[in-house]
Amino acid sequence: MSAELSALEANSTWTLEPLPHCKKPIGYKWADHSLFTLVTSTSITIVLVYVDDILVARNNISHIQLFKDILSSHFKTKDLGPLKYFLGLEVVRSPKGIFLNQRKYALNILSDSGQLGACSAPFPMEQNLKLTNYDRTLLSDPCIYRRLVGHLIYLTITLLDIIFALNILNQFMHASQAPHMQAATCVLRYIKSNPGQGIFFSSSNGLHITAYTDSDWASCPITRRSTTGYFIQLGSSPISWRTKKQKTVAHSSAEAEYCARVVTTCELTWLKQLLTDLGISHPSLSAYIVTINRLYTSLIILCFMNVPNILRLIVTSFVTKSNLVSSPPFILPFMSKFPTSSPKP
Repeated sequence: MSAELSALEANSTWTLEPLPHCKKPIGYKWADHSLFTLVTSTSITIVLVYVDDILVARNNISHIQLFKDILSSHFKTKDLGPLKYFLGLEVVRSPKGIFLNQRKYALNILSDSGQLGACSAPFPMEQNLKLTNYDRTLLSDPCIYRRLVGHLIYLTITLLDIIFALNILNQFMHASQAPHMQAATCVLRYIKSNPGQGIFFSSSNGLHITAYTDSDWASCPITRRSTTGYFIQLGSSPISWRTKKQKTVAHSSAEAEYCARVVTTCELTWLKQLLTDLGISHPSLSAYIVTINRLYTSLIILCFMNVPNILRLIVTSFVTKSNLVSSPPFILPFMSKFPTSSPKP
């Protein structure tokens, strides 16, 4: 950090000034440095800044106008009115909730790639497709593939079901080949089937956080590294999702599962701080994670956080169907559906 500050000072980008007398530095830590909030006993003001674009939200319209008047008195601003379109996101509001989609952005991608008239596909990627870089025949112009995948990555803001395919395609940006381009085209044809698909946030939604996580052990045919995936909801609406290859090679599927739990727990901790900044308190954020192995065992992990950044593992137990008596009662409906079998030697 000191090297970056020295470079900024040497280029006259910043000038470091001594702290004025009787003044103390601000020690508050934000979950998101582009998000500013003001929470009082009767109101909440939320300001989201992206370069020179600003979103303002408050539970009192008159206070929003006051904020805009103060801001325009110090800076040259342009009021675009109620939020309808922002950075490629289309916002549709109704008494039932808010709907986010990227229909215009998706159609622009299809038009630029010449896929507007193509047949639609029922899935973004073929099942069990294993893309590799063993074929040394590279694309003549890799910039087309890189630009396409970059556009599709931004589309994952509202399209959750293409994130796994994009995670795989993104791994071949440096050496793209014909099979990779064919897979990317399949994603385009899937988007063609419903370009207006998006996310709906219900006005009657609850504020309880639910997280689902899983891992795909040794799924990468090149590095043999596993893939982590998680999906987090606020009430019934999705707010965070991710698919990413793990940093190290897991020696077992259990190790891959634990690595996935760690990544999900970090995201939950960040979301808890973000909700706190928004005035939503979660004094006891809990998560119950069950991974069922159809062949032999069921791994039950029960964990909770009472203070930020502290995860305490309460119980970990391996349960077989022959040992259901000692199992927790909530696992009985799951285990009764699977046949008993011994693990292979």
